[in-house]
Amino acid sequence: MSPNIRRWIAELIGTYGFVTIGAGAGILAGSKISDGGLLGVAIANGVGLAVMITAFMAVSGGHLNPAVTLSAWIGRKIEALDAVGYVAAQLLGALGAAVTLRVIFTDAVWRTATLGAPQLAQGVSAGRGLLVEAVFTFFLLIVIWGTAIDDRAPSVGGLFIGLTVVVGVLAIGPLTGGAFNPARYLGPAAIAGQLHDWWVYFVGPGIGGAVAGVIYPTLFMGGFPWSRPAPEPVPVPPPPASPDEEGEPRPGPEPRAARKPAVRKKAAPRRPAR
Repeated sequence: MSPNIRRWIAELIGTYGFVTIGAGAGILAGSKISDGGLLGVAIANGVGLAVMITAFMAVSGGHLNPAVTLSAWIGRKIEALDAVGYVAAQLLGALGAAVTLRVIFTDAVWRTATLGAPQLAQGVSAGRGLLVEAVFTFFLLIVIWGTAIDDRAPSVGGLFIGLTVVVGVLAIGPLTGGAFNPARYLGPAAIAGQLHDWWVYFVGPGIGGAVAGVIYPTLFMGGFPWSRPAPEPVPVPPPPASPDEEGEPRPGPEPRAARKPAVRKKAAPRRPAR
């Protein structure tokens, strides 16, 4: 299996898990089955995202969000083909999570909460919703750059990324649902058949992710990413030469032949003098 496919599968499974947890909490809160309310939804989304990012960070980087992948591509941290595969896997994972939740909950329950899909609150215009999603996605992406994408980042897994989602949902969840993630919106909304104002949840996070993908690398990582040359591939050392290519080894000095001990001739016996 190629490394690209492994990364795409990791993104699919991670997004599936995150959306199942987050949207499931939204269904329970929206249908009044749970008393967790906004706090419960915020914690479920933030902690669910944190654990899934940490689980798959070593494989794919744990994007689990098309806005993150867009930001990483703008910052030249991922190739275009790989980025397309990431986004496709994330959307498929979110759709699979929504189908799972629709099977788990009865129609009366999931329809009351629109399958946990984020929605604009009454009186919130599409323009205001777009601004809210863009600003808070920007905050989320700045945290992701600083704690996960930057090579100097501390090894904290997805902890602070999840906490950013928690405080973001607590801050503006009643206005837009606090998606900050097109996949988190699309999966439940598409399966529930409630795609009103869908562009708000694509354009807003896209703008936030794109701006973060320009600002963080430009200010804190050496300049505008597309003005720098592409990183050169790591040189691969040549394989060791075979004995034939290296030539015959030079013969060393031959050992001196062992000297035979000299054989002394016996002296002739002297004749007695007369």
